[in-house]
Amino acid sequence: MATGEDTELGSIAELIRTEAVGELPLQARMARFARVIGIAVLAASVIAFMSGLALGESAGHVFRVAVAMGPRTG
Repeated sequence: MATGEDTELGSIAELIRTEAVGELPLQARMARFARVIGIAVLAASVIAFMSGLALGESAGHVFRVAVAMGPRTG
């Protein structure tokens, strides 16, 4: 009597486990969307930094605000 990978079900499970699955279309669209949002947030942080400096705020304070606005990774 066969057990584990030696059974028909075990063979099917091994085929499924080793099947290479590419990125799904929704995953690709979500990755592009996240990239666009990240760029937009980064641009807003840069604009806020430059605006703060132009309005005479201290560079340290404006930098902390810009970093707090910046995109999060992970």
